[in-house]
Amino acid sequence: MPPRKKRSASAPPKGSEASPLKKAAIEAITCPITRQLVVDPVVAEDENTYESAAIRQWLQSNYRSPMTNERMGDRLTPNRHARLMVEAAVKEGAVPSEDAAQWHISSAKLLASGDVPGGMSSAIEHLREAPKTPETDLLLRCATLRTQMDSLRNEAASLDVQGVDAFFTMPAQPRADGWGAPAGGG
Repeated sequence: MPPRKKRSASAPPKGSEASPLKKAAIEAITCPITRQLVVDPVVAEDENTYESAAIRQWLQSNYRSPMTNERMGDRLTPNRHARLMVEAAVKEGAVPSEDAAQWHISSAKLLASGDVPGGMSSAIEHLREAPKTPETDLLLRCATLRTQMDSLRNEAASLDVQGVDAFFTMPAQPRADGWGAPAGGG
């Protein structure tokens, strides 16, 4: 009997566009509250994975699992394996491109805010992976500007220059005494 041909690990079996395994894997990395791929995944006491912000908001007014309706406490555990699964699914094209784009944008925002580890360079990478839209273009320019500002702050610190932050902040409200920029913006 001739040896069987080995099938590539990445090639799906014939006739199985959406295999049960693929469906289960995508379901495992999709938040049941937001119905989006998890960006900052956590496991709740009901042993389900959720988007951190969504389950935290849910638990502010609910003491039951959104999946099982059983009583549930508010202990949440980071689920880094789910994040790695999402990254792999996005890289392999296993999720719709719209979902992948939204995941990249949401990841960039959380990275830029410091809510998840990785920093601004990782945020920029995510924005570059997302399709070019007015939103991603603006966010990419903001992230690039933020990187330049951080570089200038570091340079100012190394030169012992004080007051640089004053150039990066804007007053929350105009001065009450009316003193400010002349009419015409100049």
